[in-house]
Amino acid sequence: MGSSLLTNSSAMTALQTLGSVSAQLATTQNRISTGQRVATASDNAAYWSIATSMRSDNAALSAVSDSLGLSAATVDTEYTALTSVIGDKESGLTKLQALLVEAKTAGIDRTKIQADITQIQQDMKLKANSATFNGINWLSTTTGTTPTSFNLVSSYSRVGGTPTIGSITVTTANYTLYSTTQTGILDTVSGSASVDTINISALTDSAASYGGIWVMTV
Repeated sequence: MGSSLLTNSSAMTALQTLGSVSAQLATTQNRISTGQRVATASDNAAYWSIATSMRSDNAALSAVSDSLGLSAATVDTEYTALTSVIGDKESGLTKLQALLVEAKTAGIDRTKIQADITQIQQDMKLKANSATFNGINWLSTTTGTTPTSFNLVSSYSRVGGTPTIGSITVTTANYTLYSTTQTGILDTVSGSASVDTINISALTDSAASYGGIWVMTV
């Protein structure tokens, strides 16, 4: 009397071994194709949940990194322009201050000094107008178009299951040098003139006229 598969222990053992090998092979192939040991919740629910959160955080951190790069580039653009406007002994506000002090010298040709002042005024305004990055300019603003403040992404964190994006708020008015309403730091009118429009060519050696010469502290 012959043996059936159900009563042949050797055949049953071989079948179970083949089944186990097939399952392990499928698992191995899945790990190779996904590159992950825990690819589904059924592999390990706890690890799968942690891995899913970490992948989400990694994507968020990548986006935050890009935003930080944009924020840094924006600040660098504004800082570079502002530093250039402040200038040194050869340019910018620093040079302008020196010229205003020089203009108090008796008998000096103030018309020639004004020519230098005018050039500096134009140069400072050009630098402020050019300080634009990604459509943002804090130094030269247009009322109704330029936002009153900007939020710069500064950090990312996760507390429990709640992700948080940190930001730094920049108030535009604190940095505006020129504006269309003439409320910027350099075009605000004080007395009869602003830094942007000051003209000393008509002043005389009279001490009374010196009130029209601004001596700025940079």
